[in-house]
Amino acid sequence: MLPHIARRFLEAFLLFKIPNRGDLKSKLDKIITDSTICDKVYRFINVYSHHSELERSIRYVEFPEMKDVIKNIMDSIKNSDKEHYNTIVKEVEIDNY
Repeated sequence: MLPHIARRFLEAFLLFKIPNRGDLKSKLDKIITDSTICDKVYRFINVYSHHSELERSIRYVEFPEMKDVIKNIMDSIKNSDKEHYNTIVKEVEIDNY
């Protein structure tokens, strides 16, 4: 479920940040400049959020890989829009609850 949520989150953020008609991968390339990291994030949000093949639907992403990809996503948001990142972090702080 997390890959799908991450994809939706990135789609919304990138629609706001880069409102042109480019595809998801081209928009990701603009905020994640390291091609290795960008490919890893794209694979995570694209391959694992769609269950079109049996093998993909029964293979789960390992927790360390998920954690690393989510960190990469958040780092890319932090680098491209610090104010937006700070607002997100403030909203999810445990002390708020």
